[in-house]
Amino acid sequence: QMVLKYTMTVVGQYTVALEVAGARIRVFQVSVRAAPTSSAASLLTLGSTPLGNLTSVVAGDNVPVAVALKDAYGNAAEYSLRGMDAVAVAVRAEAADPTDSSSTTMTPLIYDNATNTFSGSVKRLAVGFYTVQLVLNSESITSSSASARFLVLTGGLDPLQTVCYGPGAEATSAGAPAVLFLTLRDVGGNDLSD
Repeated sequence: QMVLKYTMTVVGQYTVALEVAGARIRVFQVSVRAAPTSSAASLLTLGSTPLGNLTSVVAGDNVPVAVALKDAYGNAAEYSLRGMDAVAVAVRAEAADPTDSSSTTMTPLIYDNATNTFSGSVKRLAVGFYTVQLVLNSESITSSSASARFLVLTGGLDPLQTVCYGPGAEATSAGAPAVLFLTLRDVGGNDLSD
Protein backbone atom coordinates (compact mmCIF):
# COMPACT_ATOMS: atom_id res chain seq x y z
CA GLN A 1 0.00 0.00 0.00
CA MET A 2 1.30 3.46 -0.95
CA VAL A 3 0.51 6.74 0.81
CA LEU A 4 0.55 10.02 -1.05
CA LYS A 5 0.55 13.31 0.88
CA TYR A 6 0.29 16.80 -0.57
CA THR A 7 -0.32 20.29 0.79
CA MET A 8 -2.09 23.17 -0.93
CA THR A 9 -1.87 26.65 0.56
CA VAL A 10 -4.01 28.78 -1.76
CA VAL A 11 -7.81 28.75 -1.50
CA GLY A 12 -9.59 27.58 -4.64
CA GLN A 13 -10.87 24.68 -6.75
CA TYR A 14 -8.23 22.34 -8.14
CA THR A 15 -8.03 19.31 -10.38
CA VAL A 16 -5.54 16.78 -9.04
CA ALA A 17 -4.48 13.99 -11.36
CA LEU A 18 -2.80 10.91 -9.92
CA GLU A 19 -0.40 9.27 -12.37
CA VAL A 20 1.91 6.32 -11.88
CA ALA A 21 4.60 5.61 -14.49
CA GLY A 22 2.81 7.94 -16.93
CA ALA A 23 -0.55 6.19 -16.58
CA ARG A 24 -3.40 8.27 -15.20
CA ILE A 25 -4.96 6.39 -12.30
CA ARG A 26 -7.59 8.85 -11.09
CA VAL A 27 -8.61 12.53 -11.27
CA PHE A 28 -9.90 14.35 -8.19
CA GLN A 29 -11.67 17.70 -7.83
CA VAL A 30 -10.29 19.27 -4.64
CA SER A 31 -11.73 22.28 -2.87
CA VAL A 32 -9.20 24.09 -0.67
CA ARG A 33 -10.71 26.23 2.11
CA ALA A 34 -8.98 28.74 4.35
CA ALA A 35 -7.24 27.41 7.43
CA PRO A 36 -8.19 28.78 10.87
CA THR A 37 -7.59 32.48 11.37
CA SER A 38 -3.98 33.44 12.03
CA SER A 39 -3.46 36.51 14.17
CA ALA A 40 -0.01 37.09 12.66
CA ALA A 41 -1.32 37.20 9.07
CA SER A 42 -4.41 39.33 9.76
CA LEU A 43 -4.17 42.94 8.61
CA LEU A 44 -5.32 46.14 10.35
CA THR A 45 -5.66 49.41 8.40
CA LEU A 46 -6.67 52.93 9.39
CA GLY A 47 -8.73 54.85 6.85
CA SER A 48 -7.51 54.38 3.30
CA THR A 49 -3.86 54.67 4.33
CA PRO A 50 -1.82 51.46 4.09
CA LEU A 51 -0.49 50.06 7.33
CA GLY A 52 2.75 51.70 8.46
CA ASN A 53 1.91 55.20 7.27
CA LEU A 54 0.93 57.65 9.97
CA THR A 55 -2.62 58.90 9.65
CA SER A 56 -3.41 62.30 11.12
CA VAL A 57 -6.87 63.54 11.95
CA VAL A 58 -8.44 66.58 13.56
CA ALA A 59 -9.68 66.22 17.14
CA GLY A 60 -13.19 64.80 17.10
CA ASP A 61 -12.94 63.22 13.64
CA ASN A 62 -13.73 59.54 13.15
CA VAL A 63 -10.81 57.30 12.17
CA PRO A 64 -12.08 54.36 10.06
CA VAL A 65 -10.63 51.00 11.11
CA ALA A 66 -10.72 47.82 9.01
CA VAL A 67 -9.42 44.35 9.82
CA ALA A 68 -9.02 41.59 7.25
CA LEU A 69 -8.72 38.23 8.99
CA LYS A 70 -6.46 35.82 7.15
CA ASP A 71 -5.11 32.34 7.64
CA ALA A 72 -1.38 31.64 7.98
CA TYR A 73 -1.07 31.49 4.16
CA GLY A 74 -2.69 34.88 3.52
CA ASN A 75 -6.09 33.52 2.45
CA ALA A 76 -9.13 35.46 3.59
CA ALA A 77 -10.78 33.68 6.52
CA GLU A 78 -14.07 32.00 5.65
CA TYR A 79 -17.30 33.41 7.03
CA SER A 80 -17.89 30.33 9.20
CA LEU A 81 -14.48 30.92 10.80
CA ARG A 82 -15.13 34.66 11.20
CA GLY A 83 -18.33 33.87 13.06
CA MET A 84 -16.26 32.35 15.86
CA ASP A 85 -13.91 35.31 16.09
CA ALA A 86 -14.53 38.26 18.40
CA VAL A 87 -12.73 41.16 16.71
CA ALA A 88 -11.97 44.50 18.35
CA VAL A 89 -9.28 47.17 18.51
CA ALA A 90 -7.63 48.62 21.58
CA VAL A 91 -6.75 52.33 21.35
CA ARG A 92 -4.17 53.83 23.69
CA ALA A 93 -2.57 57.26 23.90
CA GLU A 94 1.16 56.74 23.40
CA ALA A 95 1.92 59.24 26.18
CA ALA A 96 -0.13 57.19 28.67
CA ASP A 97 1.38 54.79 31.17
CA PRO A 98 1.27 51.36 29.42
CA THR A 99 0.48 49.64 32.73
CA ASP A 100 -2.61 51.83 33.24
CA SER A 101 -5.49 49.86 31.71
CA SER A 102 -7.83 52.85 32.07
CA SER A 103 -5.85 54.63 29.32
CA THR A 104 -6.90 51.96 26.78
CA THR A 105 -10.36 51.77 25.25
CA MET A 106 -11.78 48.77 23.40
CA THR A 107 -13.89 49.20 20.26
CA PRO A 108 -15.66 46.13 18.86
CA LEU A 109 -15.70 45.82 15.07
CA ILE A 110 -18.62 44.65 12.92
CA TYR A 111 -18.34 42.26 9.98
CA ASP A 112 -18.99 44.02 6.66
CA ASN A 113 -20.18 41.68 3.88
CA ALA A 114 -19.46 44.27 1.17
CA THR A 115 -15.75 44.55 1.98
CA ASN A 116 -15.19 41.11 3.55
CA THR A 117 -13.63 42.83 6.57
CA PHE A 118 -14.45 43.76 10.12
CA SER A 119 -14.82 47.51 10.40
CA GLY A 120 -15.68 50.37 12.69
CA SER A 121 -14.23 53.69 13.73
CA VAL A 122 -12.49 55.31 16.66
CA LYS A 123 -12.58 58.94 17.71
CA ARG A 124 -10.24 60.87 19.97
CA LEU A 125 -10.55 64.42 21.26
CA ALA A 126 -7.19 64.94 22.96
CA VAL A 127 -4.18 65.95 20.83
CA GLY A 128 -1.37 63.38 20.59
CA PHE A 129 -0.25 60.08 19.11
CA TYR A 130 -2.40 56.97 19.53
CA THR A 131 -1.71 53.29 18.93
CA VAL A 132 -4.43 51.00 17.59
CA GLN A 133 -3.92 47.27 18.27
CA LEU A 134 -5.93 44.34 16.91
CA VAL A 135 -7.60 42.24 19.62
CA LEU A 136 -8.73 38.81 18.46
CA ASN A 137 -10.81 36.70 20.85
CA SER A 138 -9.71 38.87 23.82
CA GLU A 139 -6.01 38.43 22.95
CA SER A 140 -3.97 41.48 21.96
CA ILE A 141 -2.09 40.72 18.74
CA THR A 142 1.45 42.07 18.64
CA SER A 143 2.44 41.43 15.02
CA SER A 144 3.38 44.50 12.97
CA SER A 145 0.46 43.91 10.58
CA ALA A 146 -1.98 44.07 13.51
CA SER A 147 -1.17 47.54 14.80
CA ALA A 148 -1.07 51.10 13.51
CA ARG A 149 -0.81 54.61 14.88
CA PHE A 150 -2.39 57.97 14.21
CA LEU A 151 -1.93 61.56 15.28
CA VAL A 152 -4.73 63.79 16.55
CA LEU A 153 -4.23 67.47 15.67
CA THR A 154 -6.10 70.46 17.05
CA GLY A 155 -9.33 71.27 15.27
CA GLY A 156 -11.06 74.55 14.53
CA LEU A 157 -12.37 76.96 17.12
CA ASP A 158 -15.34 75.69 19.13
CA PRO A 159 -17.13 78.57 20.93
CA LEU A 160 -18.71 76.14 23.40
CA GLN A 161 -15.28 74.96 24.58
CA THR A 162 -13.68 78.45 24.66
CA VAL A 163 -13.15 79.92 28.12
CA CYS A 164 -13.54 83.64 28.88
CA TYR A 165 -12.58 85.03 32.31
CA GLY A 166 -11.11 88.04 34.06
CA PRO A 167 -12.25 91.22 35.79
CA GLY A 168 -13.87 92.58 32.61
CA ALA A 169 -16.26 89.64 32.61
CA GLU A 170 -17.72 90.78 35.93
CA ALA A 171 -17.61 94.58 36.17
CA THR A 172 -15.80 97.65 34.87
CA SER A 173 -15.84 101.39 35.43
CA ALA A 174 -17.21 103.83 32.88
CA GLY A 175 -14.42 104.93 30.53
CA ALA A 176 -11.90 102.39 31.93
CA PRO A 177 -10.53 99.58 29.74
CA ALA A 178 -12.04 96.19 30.59
CA VAL A 179 -9.68 93.21 30.64
CA LEU A 180 -10.76 89.76 29.50
CA PHE A 181 -8.69 86.61 29.08
CA LEU A 182 -9.65 84.08 26.42
CA THR A 183 -8.56 80.48 26.14
CA LEU A 184 -9.54 79.40 22.64
CA ARG A 185 -10.27 75.68 22.35
CA ASP A 186 -11.39 73.12 19.78
CA VAL A 187 -14.17 70.56 20.15
CA GLY A 188 -11.85 68.33 22.20
CA GLY A 189 -11.00 71.12 24.64
CA ASN A 190 -7.48 71.39 23.19
CA ASP A 191 -5.89 74.82 23.64
CA LEU A 192 -5.69 76.90 20.44
CA SER A 193 -4.20 79.99 22.10
CA ASP A 194 -0.57 79.24 21.16
